[in-house]
Amino acid sequence: MEFLVIWLFVSIEKIAALLAIGGNVFFWSMLSVAGLYVLSFVTSKDKEDFSDNVKKTKRYRVTAQLLAFVGAFMFVTSALLPDKKELAIIIAAGTTYNVITSEPAKQIGSKALQLLQKKLDEALKDELPVAPKIVPKTGDQNA
Repeated sequence: MEFLVIWLFVSIEKIAALLAIGGNVFFWSMLSVAGLYVLSFVTSKDKEDFSDNVKKTKRYRVTAQLLAFVGAFMFVTSALLPDKKELAIIIAAGTTYNVITSEPAKQIGSKALQLLQKKLDEALKDELPVAPKIVPKTGDQNA
């Protein structure tokens, strides 16, 4: 699993660049579907001929529509794919969570808390110097 994460971290920009091609695939696929309809319309003499031409180009339209779907999926995936900085933050957060929730970390945490409580108790036992009180002057004050 670690090797997959390392490979993903190193190759994330290449994967994102490949998936970003999906926008172009989608655009050209939709353009080819529209072009097939226009070509069928231009080459037909009447409605029946247009219908026949559309039926003849069905496999090309289906292929182009499938490519359009794949292109849209690739484009959306590339938009959701994190860059290197975001991926590093995700991996670091997951690793930190695993370390903090591990049993040795809990033991160290409780010992550190006990030490902190002990030091605070010792500090509170010492007499702290009392700050002098400030007494306002009394007298004639013209307002």
